[in-house]
Amino acid sequence: MALGLKGKEISLTEFKRNLGELIAADDTAYIRSSNRDIVNNRNLERDYYSEEDVKNILASGSTQEKKNLSSYFFKHNSMYKKIILHYASFLTYQYLLVPHTPIEDGFSDPSIMLSYDDAVDFLYAFDVENKCSYFTYKILVEGAYYGLIKEVNKKPVLMDLPIEYCRSRFKSDDDIDVVEFDLSFFDSIRDADLKKQVLTTYPKYIQKEYKKYLKNKQKYRWMFLNPSDGVHFNFYAEYPFFLDIIPLLQGYDELSEINKTKRNQEIQKILINEMPITSQGELVFEPVEAMEMHQGYKRMLKNNIDVTPLTTYAKAHVESLQDTSAAEQNYLEQAREEIFGVTGTSTQVFAPTTAGAIPYYLQNTLSLMRAFSRQYQQFFTILINRYYATKDIRFNIIVPPISNYNTKEFIADAFKLASSGYSFFMPCLALGVGQRDLRDLKLLEGTLRLRDILEPLHSSYTESSKSQSEEQNETAAETKENSNVDNTGGAPTKDNPSEKTIQNRESL
Repeated sequence: MALGLKGKEISLTEFKRNLGELIAADDTAYIRSSNRDIVNNRNLERDYYSEEDVKNILASGSTQEKKNLSSYFFKHNSMYKKIILHYASFLTYQYLLVPHTPIEDGFSDPSIMLSYDDAVDFLYAFDVENKCSYFTYKILVEGAYYGLIKEVNKKPVLMDLPIEYCRSRFKSDDDIDVVEFDLSFFDSIRDADLKKQVLTTYPKYIQKEYKKYLKNKQKYRWMFLNPSDGVHFNFYAEYPFFLDIIPLLQGYDELSEINKTKRNQEIQKILINEMPITSQGELVFEPVEAMEMHQGYKRMLKNNIDVTPLTTYAKAHVESLQDTSAAEQNYLEQAREEIFGVTGTSTQVFAPTTAGAIPYYLQNTLSLMRAFSRQYQQFFTILINRYYATKDIRFNIIVPPISNYNTKEFIADAFKLASSGYSFFMPCLALGVGQRDLRDLKLLEGTLRLRDILEPLHSSYTESSKSQSEEQNETAAETKENSNVDNTGGAPTKDNPSEKTIQNRESL
């Protein structure tokens, strides 16, 4: 089979046969095809939101309406998008897989290490860092993330579920949110062929429940997903995190238009050509002559859109429409400060003018985002133990508080701890070197004998305490051997003594 740029080339027949094993990139894959009109109005987004619309949705809108409002502003408002992406990518989500075994010296057991290697490889392929950022983005924009763990070739893969067809009201005995799925989702797909294809991508037990739903849509509309299959994240409530700033963003847009009009006024000028009058009050130029001169000014300025001529009987001078009042306030700047103030962010992060308050803001944001990362730690710990734990080994996932703003400080602190015997993995995580990559890089360096070629400087990181002690003993031995222990007290002797010195020695 030929290989293309993106992997193996397969026929359409083979593609359709394997459709049940495919995973959609996002939930829109299930509601769109060549037929544009295949879903009901529940999934349609509006093209415009008035101030009254926003007010009503914030007051009493449904989950779907709030999600659509937030998604609309994420797509069309650059400031809203910048805030969301800033928080979604604040943490690097570098992780550490910690194995636990009750067996003494168990890590020398090949079977235990094989389980560890399989778990590390799975997390690497699962792309944990990007998935965590994606979860955070979904929570901030839509209010929650819903997903479904599907098993393909005995390995777990993650499918997105549309939030408007999901809910979570209960927890399992293991403190896991139980996800309920609205089977009317499949009815929203009007294309019959596409509906069949979508159904094949879901687990068998969901397909079975949908057949029951078709017989009694009221009774079997909502179904519980297996607790181990459903995925649910939110931040205490299913509410888009920054939804309340949207009215402020609308006001900011209005102020932007006002400010644009004012700037246009500031650059516009009027050329006033006042016709002279004699001391007796008589006109020097007749109105017909003044009109002719006015027309001349118009022809002269026809290519200058910022200057307008005005002819009257007096002196000629230029006036600006700019408001020079000292009490004028910058309303746009005030609105910007208010928006970022409500969100708990700082304008200094996006347009810094002073650096004093930024460290405190970053610490507050780090604390906030840790609430997100702790949910992900629990999810991946449960997932990895479900598939790779044995009676001899279990795992725990750690997501250290590494952000794109504290990398330098984290590396420095981690190196200090490493010099005292703590984990060598931590500084590497902040450098972006994964757990598997670190081991493989060190093995490669040993194979290439880079230590012999590029000898590192002597430090506690490059030498063991034993080698340092041996080197100190060798140095001390050499010093003792080379020292002079005669009556000179260790002072150097001269090879060519003077005659006086020779006579003194013979007299002794």
